[in-house]
Amino acid sequence: MALEGLPAGRRVLDIGGGTGAHSEVMAMAGAHPVVLDPSAAQREQARRRSGLFVVGGVAQALPFVDDSFHMAYFHLSLHYGDWHTALNEACR
Repeated sequence: MALEGLPAGRRVLDIGGGTGAHSEVMAMAGAHPVVLDPSAAQREQARRRSGLFVVGGVAQALPFVDDSFHMAYFHLSLHYGDWHTALNEACR
């Protein structure tokens, strides 16, 4: 449901995406997700999922230029750290 209304081939940033479970579902629905997570162990598990692009980082300092994604997705990760800064970063 999170992808409804987005254009085909949409780029989605899965912030705090952990093992990439949600990104894998988004990829099966035609999205191009990028998993962002600070944990090397979580990122390694996400990399094992077929076709996922994985990046290290935190929501408060996203390592991407403005307007890189159609959607920023938080699933149980927004409450880690300064959520105001995380939302401002996601919006840019």
